[in-house]
Amino acid sequence: MPIANGDFIGPYEILGWLGAGGMGVVYRARDSRLAREVAIKLIPEAAAIDPGRVHRFEQEARAAGQLSHPNILAVYDVGTHSGAPYIVSELLEGAPLRNLLSAGALTPRRAVDYARQTAEGLAAAHDKAIVHRDVKPDNLFITHEGRVKILDFGIAKLTGADEEPGRTGSPTDTAPGMVVGTVGYMSPEQVRGEPVDSRSDIFNCGTVLYEMLTGRPAFARGTAAEVMAAILKEDPTGPLPAAVPPALERIVSRCLEKAPQARFQSARDLAFGLDVLTGTTPIAAVDAVSAHRRAWWRQPLAPWAVAAALAVGLALAVWRWAALGSTSLSTPLHISAELGTDATLAPLNVQFGGAATISPDGRTLTFVAQRADDERPKLYVRRLDQLQALPLAGTDDALAPFFSPDGQWIGFFADGKLKKIAITGGAAIVLADAPSARGGAWSDDNTIVFSPHQLAGTRLLRVSSDGGDARAITTLAEGEAIHLWPQVLPGGTALLYTSASAPGAYDEANIVLHQLPSGTRKVLQRGAYHGRYLPSGHLVYIHDGRLFAVPFDLDRQEVTGLPVPILEGVASNSITGGAQFAVSASGTAVYLPGPTVGGGTPLHWMGPDGKTTPLRPTSASWTNVFFAPDGQRLAMDISEGGSADIWLFEWARGGLTRLTLDPAEDRQPVWAPNGESIAFASNRADNAMMNLYWQRTDGTAKVERLTISTNHHYPTSWHPSGRYLLFVEESRPLNVDVMVLPLEADGSGWRVGKPWALLNGPSIESGAVFSPDGRWIAYSSNESGRPEVYVQPFPGPGAKRLISTGGGISPTWSRSKQELFYGVNGRIMVAAFTVAADTFHSEPPRLWAEGRYQTRGSRRMFDLHPDGERMALAPAPRTPGRSNPDSVVFVFNFFDELRRIPSATSR
Repeated sequence: MPIANGDFIGPYEILGWLGAGGMGVVYRARDSRLAREVAIKLIPEAAAIDPGRVHRFEQEARAAGQLSHPNILAVYDVGTHSGAPYIVSELLEGAPLRNLLSAGALTPRRAVDYARQTAEGLAAAHDKAIVHRDVKPDNLFITHEGRVKILDFGIAKLTGADEEPGRTGSPTDTAPGMVVGTVGYMSPEQVRGEPVDSRSDIFNCGTVLYEMLTGRPAFARGTAAEVMAAILKEDPTGPLPAAVPPALERIVSRCLEKAPQARFQSARDLAFGLDVLTGTTPIAAVDAVSAHRRAWWRQPLAPWAVAAALAVGLALAVWRWAALGSTSLSTPLHISAELGTDATLAPLNVQFGGAATISPDGRTLTFVAQRADDERPKLYVRRLDQLQALPLAGTDDALAPFFSPDGQWIGFFADGKLKKIAITGGAAIVLADAPSARGGAWSDDNTIVFSPHQLAGTRLLRVSSDGGDARAITTLAEGEAIHLWPQVLPGGTALLYTSASAPGAYDEANIVLHQLPSGTRKVLQRGAYHGRYLPSGHLVYIHDGRLFAVPFDLDRQEVTGLPVPILEGVASNSITGGAQFAVSASGTAVYLPGPTVGGGTPLHWMGPDGKTTPLRPTSASWTNVFFAPDGQRLAMDISEGGSADIWLFEWARGGLTRLTLDPAEDRQPVWAPNGESIAFASNRADNAMMNLYWQRTDGTAKVERLTISTNHHYPTSWHPSGRYLLFVEESRPLNVDVMVLPLEADGSGWRVGKPWALLNGPSIESGAVFSPDGRWIAYSSNESGRPEVYVQPFPGPGAKRLISTGGGISPTWSRSKQELFYGVNGRIMVAAFTVAADTFHSEPPRLWAEGRYQTRGSRRMFDLHPDGERMALAPAPRTPGRSNPDSVVFVFNFFDELRRIPSATSR
């Protein structure tokens, strides 16, 4: 029956008709679940009545669905509609190569580009043991961007020989002696009905390349029988044009060898040969730059476009220099270029790694950006030969992206998961759990090493790039608390990672080399984080906001010189260990200029107007700030010399007093309701687990331990009655629950009851705080896939209520008004609420102030004064004209700068 616009095929709404043929009818449709348009091909009813063919169709569809490559049509789904099978695939805009060839031969440059992309797609199919068997111009689709998409991997070949001129046999029938393929493009072994392997596709590819260069089929003859005879015994119809370089002519000849063993032995070898033929300059890049140069003569360009085009030109110059094999050292070129979109870098990503990162070949940039504060950030991809960046659907709230070795995939973190997505888009694929990740690295052996959490006790995990069980690959040595920001060294012989004695203190961390598979480890650099090995033979890392480089011998796996500062002002964060730089294998660096965060900031007041005034001008590395109940003092933890202590700041007179003196870590102070005591977390007992302690604020009583556990405990709020202390328990495997510790004052201290779980679901619940009347708790949970703020009655029972609408952390109750505050992406939101009987009702949250505050991961970085009118926080640095960065700096010839650093052997 005809399908009308607005009808549904499964969950897909039909938007229009695209075409029809012997293979069926194709419609444009919308998948409302993922907010994307797709193509749906319905199989003819005549073919649908054959159960055997339908079964083979479904089997082939599932096989094709396993192929994820930028040069292969992405298959999303299969199903049946009114008894007829259908296929759902990505929607392509462009035309088949056959349409382009109707105008005659292509230029050698364009033909090589299309053939290279085809070979790369075929290589991916061959890796899955899938042979196409029908590579021809009709099955190669060219998108408007110049991307080749290979179609029809046997998934819809349901017509017989009499229904499609020039075709013999049914491609899904592969009995011995049966001819499978399209006459004119078949390999000799296909013509003879022999078993075929991947080398048959190489012959097919050679016939297409010949036709692109000449404008005529390679074996054009009068009849199908004569064509097949020519394929078996004769050379192509005529010589290649004189404009075709001899090297390209040899590639065509080798593809069209009659014997499979005389051809290229893999599609990857063919792709490599075509790539070498063009140097390392992408074909599309040359055409794009030429077009832009012509456009310059016709119309003025905006400054950002000129800068971007200049960056492209410089990149091409560097690629050309590399292809010529120059050995002279060049001066590095620093070019600032806008991102190529009207979005700005997402604030949270700026605090981690990979706000903008470059592919291994130096041709593609990916970054996480958002168009407006109320829009969820997502991944964008921009080729350096283009001026515009394109968003990738399905990557909301992406964090810390990284490329696969071939540059065709991007790994990233979102919704508490490790995911991957093709650079051309498609569905994001979940690979493993990663509740609060700290970096990933994609290895040549198709595995990914990643740090899944920010908690003490976190080790590096390894998982297949196809997903599966994630297994620990490192172990914590004595004095280590966390491993993060890994890199797999070339050849897969070792890992680099950042190792710290406590989460959040990475200026005092170490760069460690972990040998594989032995597990032998050694410290390469102390007082450093976010280390990366570069093909120039150097180790680079961050210390105190500067990028340092030191010569490194990959074979001996050791440092061979002294570190030298190489770049000033690289945006970094010593609390998260993140750094905003990346370097391609071709020697192009990209970084985000900016300050280092976490090394020390002053305290400020901020009001609802967003204006700030100094509260404590002296800089310090402080976190977890809380006002005393009377508002006269602030408690916070301050890091100095590799450890943290609890400090009290009497802001009216400017006095700062150190409360704890132990050399261990003391963090996260929480005031008792009377303001006379403070609970905090410390690892002083066994120098490993953070447990709960308390101390009087006047220092008249000794520190006493409240909990004894092999899990980490951090206090979050004291009940107004003083009888309950909320705390979070961090347990393995990487779980965070909200617990209640019963307390009873006895005059000299506290009698401690047995802790009980208040929130212990599979999600991460944190930051729980009591309301001023003690009837409610507000907390943050990632049960929806990202942290959101909820409220529920204490101690219960009663339903929880969602308060935030676009993410939220660090809930904070006002003590003077019925308002609940929380933070999201460095902005403070507020929601008014009312309570009627036992019902809690909140208004939609609104932005409290235009100003932003500095974030430190999950640390509490602001608190509301008891008057309800002002916040204590550290204001985020302002970018002139825009609140978030919208440009990055490229450094070309970066390796030449590094090669000037003397090694120990050269001194």
